[in-house]
Amino acid sequence: MSESLRVALAQLDLLVGDVQGNLTQIVRTARTAQDELRADLTLLPELALCGYPPEDLLFHRGLRVQVDRALEQLCHEVPHGHLVVGLPEYVDATIAHAAPVIAEGRVPGVCPGLRARARDGAGLGVELVLCRVVEGAGAGFQRARPGRGAPGGG
Repeated sequence: MSESLRVALAQLDLLVGDVQGNLTQIVRTARTAQDELRADLTLLPELALCGYPPEDLLFHRGLRVQVDRALEQLCHEVPHGHLVVGLPEYVDATIAHAAPVIAEGRVPGVCPGLRARARDGAGLGVELVLCRVVEGAGAGFQRARPGRGAPGGG
């Protein structure tokens, strides 16, 4: 087991609403972090897939569909390593900041608004605390649950 964890923090110039363009940048950055920097974990910005701040775009079904598809595509495009990417998570009437952990091309779980945890095969764990709920009807924070729609997600 390795005594260290190499983390790449990505700061990207992402565009609000350009999910496909943002995905392209995220894939390129994740591959560079893994291949050239030998990062064990790559952390991407808050709401990276949809761009920040998305404001009223969050309420358009088209954005939700694009983000879901982009997450699935990201799993296929970056099948190795560990990646944490910010996106909006829709749970009932709540829209929350979320950070799915993509591990080896799979989303083992999504943690909206509260925490994201990852553990590798050697037992090395990482925990991130996220910021806040974006909009909702008082639903508050929710526990982690199996991944949504991405390969390997429950």
